Amino acid sequence: MITLFRRLAFWLRRQQAQDDLHAEIDHKHIASDSVTLKNEGVHGSSKAGFIYGKVDGTYTTDDASIGWDAFAETGKVRFVRVNTEYDKGGRTSVKYAFADDKPMFVKQQGGATVGWSNTGEAVVNEKQGGGALSDADLKSLHDSATKAFEMAQEKVDAGKTKH
Repeated sequence: MITLFRRLAFWLRRQQAQDDLHAEIDHKHIASDSVTLKNEGVHGSSKAGFIYGKVDGTYTTDDASIGWDAFAETGKVRFVRVNTEYDKGGRTSVKYAFADDKPMFVKQQGGATVGWSNTGEAVVNEKQGGGALSDADLKSLHDSATKAFEMAQEKVDAGKTKH
């Protein structure tokens, strides 16, 4: 678990510099998807079939354009970043981390930071500026994380059959 938190911290620092670039979404495209997966051996190991890579896509709602990308390791989604640009102006970004196909960590730009244990208990629950999310808000954030995972994992699984 500690290693996954370290990976998350590294990933969040690395991705922070790229947020503005990835947040810009072309409103003229209703949806686009791409899959980039690589099948190579694990570094320093004789094991073959190690799958890692990135998947991404965009979609629109009535009032926003959403772009997302996800990073997979051993064929499982580990991190998802969702950037939303609202038609009336403004942007938001949410970063998700997963362990064993379950939400582990969520960081909202300018919002909450939430982490869950392996049993699903919220072990980190902080709002920016102080305080904590309500149980209903925690459930909503957990549900959003689960949907992001499912969307990305579906794309990762589809990419496996192409290679």
